[in-house]
Amino acid sequence: PNTAISESLSLTVGGQALRINIGTGNEIVESGLTLYKQPWTAIVTDANGNASANRSVQVSVVPVRYFKGFYVKPTSSDPWVASYTVADGCASEDINNNGILDASDNDENGNGALEPDPSATVPMSLTTGADGTVTFDLTYLKSECSWIEVDLIATTSVQGTESQARQRFTLSCTADDLDSPAPPGGGDSPYGTATSCANPE
Repeated sequence: PNTAISESLSLTVGGQALRINIGTGNEIVESGLTLYKQPWTAIVTDANGNASANRSVQVSVVPVRYFKGFYVKPTSSDPWVASYTVADGCASEDINNNGILDASDNDENGNGALEPDPSATVPMSLTTGADGTVTFDLTYLKSECSWIEVDLIATTSVQGTESQARQRFTLSCTADDLDSPAPPGGGDSPYGTATSCANPE
């Protein structure tokens, strides 16, 4: 599934409400043989839509779901399509998002590791320009496209009050790679092909 969730919150500074939002285009670019880069832009404005320059924006990417399955071709001339063996996917086992398997997490498949893998990065801190915007890249492994759902979160804060924008989506592959003789990362999901999240295979 390629469901998207967006959210925008506001804060008030000196009587002016500030808002933040994030968005992307429809292109992903290759970075070497193993990575994709997807450009995103954060925009910060006041309540009247005026640009808010020199605002610090913190960005994070958090995996929320992973998918088991394999690539198929509906016909020999069609591109590769991810076929999920667990229709709704498997929830991230790192419940507290600290990157450590501890008592508050849920190692559902019992393999002693957290799924999904850390496979996407963003810059930690950015500053808006005169037009209230800042552009950054979401970078991720080709082998994870189709198989991880993430939350991309941008936050700006003033005097301890935060405004946040969030987008939820499945990491995409390029059309060229899906049209190639072999799908990106190989035929199977890096998380296996079992029909249950409790099975690590």
